[in-house]
Amino acid sequence: MALDYQNRDTLLDDPHLGQTGKVACETKIKFRDVFHLKNLYRFMHEWLINDGWGSHEDLKWPEVFFMSKQRADGEEIWFWWRLSKFGYNKESRYFKKIMDVDVHVLYLKTEEVIINGQKVKANNGEVEIIIRGRLATDPDKQCQNHWFLKHFHDFYWKRLMKTEIDQQKQELYQDCYKFHGNLKTFFRLYQVEPDRQPFRAPSGMETK
Repeated sequence: MALDYQNRDTLLDDPHLGQTGKVACETKIKFRDVFHLKNLYRFMHEWLINDGWGSHEDLKWPEVFFMSKQRADGEEIWFWWRLSKFGYNKESRYFKKIMDVDVHVLYLKTEEVIINGQKVKANNGEVEIIIRGRLATDPDKQCQNHWFLKHFHDFYWKRLMKTEIDQQKQELYQDCYKFHGNLKTFFRLYQVEPDRQPFRAPSGMETK
């Protein structure tokens, strides 16, 4: 699918991109220094799979947009991921958690740096990662198509399921900020409670 980046805001509710559901939370992280883009991509991919947002058996990773162009001040890259998962019990099938991950890289150049006394090829540039959590209710239209519940659809979700919706939003909030915290660890940024067991070497460029 060809996407027009200039019209990005009009895509935020496009169901074909997994952009369904109301926004429950949004956070971002920005970093400008030496890092390793390929290792960052791998780190994000593996972390999200381990947290239940995909699997190694998936035939296609949900990357809905990719753009790269050369500029006078370095390479610019955009890529968007649209991930989703259901809960672990039967009731949770009425809720679909969606995570949008938008990555924007600017001024990207390749250079050699010294890590632990060894010369290593790395990248220098700026990267901004936006993490947006969405909650879709009744994604498979089980309630809307139910012979009885369809007559009380609005009442059911606004009144009877309000507590469950709030709980699902809280879980989604925790998922997004857990991912955000691990990205901070990757970039070696300050955080109040550092992870006791970092998922991988913080900068992705360490050598043994």
